[in-house]
Amino acid sequence: MKTDSLVQQPIKELVLPKGHYMIRLVRAMMTILLAARGTFKTSRGIALYIVDMVYEMPRSTGVGVGLSFEHLGDNTLPPLLQALEEFGFRNGEHFVIGKRPPKEWPRPYLGIINEKYDHVMCWHNGTIIYLVSLVKKASANGISAQWGFFDEAKFMDEKTLNDEIFPIFRGNEETK
Repeated sequence: MKTDSLVQQPIKELVLPKGHYMIRLVRAMMTILLAARGTFKTSRGIALYIVDMVYEMPRSTGVGVGLSFEHLGDNTLPPLLQALEEFGFRNGEHFVIGKRPPKEWPRPYLGIINEKYDHVMCWHNGTIIYLVSLVKKASANGISAQWGFFDEAKFMDEKTLNDEIFPIFRGNEETK
């Protein structure tokens, strides 16, 4: 899997439901997927979006916004991690979650907020994803993100999103 000290993106053949295929063809700036339970929203929708962002914007900062850390941990992460595993991405080789990444991995352009990695997914190419809870006040404070995903948006308060979450999407300037 390693070539010239870089971890390569695995190549897997996937069959996608039509809705997911259309999402990937259109590549809209914002996508809202209204679908029933068990329709691969996390394992195909969110997981493939994350893979795209990780490889199209190395060393970027993303956020995964959920109703609570508990909801993210119990409902979002298990199918997400299972899908990444199915796609050929390995915890410890391609990414780590909830712990400091290996020292040889590049860091995101804007660094990290602090040395705690409890709610952070780090990728081998320097991309990070902060997990953000809407229950914990100011969970997104200090984050400047370039992209993100929202799980169970239908239950999220619009005012909270407008006041606390959407302002974190503000681009990225490389600092040296």
